[in-house]
Amino acid sequence: MKKYLLLFLMISLCFMQRGQKWRDFLRDNPNRFNRDKLELQQISDEAKMLFYQTEKLSPEKAFLYQAAIPVPFVNLGYAYSDNWAKSLKWDLVLLGCFIVGEDIGWGNDVYDGQYYSDNPDADLGNILKWTIAGITAVKMIDVYQSAEKYNDQLFKRVFKRKRPSFSFNYSLENKDTELTMSYPLN
Repeated sequence: MKKYLLLFLMISLCFMQRGQKWRDFLRDNPNRFNRDKLELQQISDEAKMLFYQTEKLSPEKAFLYQAAIPVPFVNLGYAYSDNWAKSLKWDLVLLGCFIVGEDIGWGNDVYDGQYYSDNPDADLGNILKWTIAGITAVKMIDVYQSAEKYNDQLFKRVFKRKRPSFSFNYSLENKDTELTMSYPLN
């Protein structure tokens, strides 16, 4: 009985919290899917920029997290940028390379008791080693680009325009100029 109670508690912990979508879905709310749009339309540009600055991701941090432990299925960079699906695809390819590599002995010479004989799969073993190294490098580059893409989408969602790298605007209401430069220094 204790096992079943423990199993029930563990499973119920997975379903404890539901997000705003579920609450709105269960209620008859006419703005259930427009909540973010309505809130962002009512705030000032300064508040929007503050929201953007607090919510944006650092691509450099994502790259460093991914480079810190380049082990398959330990994807700290993808966890930081919340892009688990893409990391799982890369890790499945890596897992396939490891399985094939172990099956052929990584192309190393085979010892049959008295002497070493050449392995006919030596070229394939080298290709698999280079493929694994290449995928690890591509994952680091991809996690950086994913964080940049997230920042671009966040800016577009908040400000309804493309993220500028440099802009010079004139405000008719305040009769002053605004200079905006966005260059990552960290």
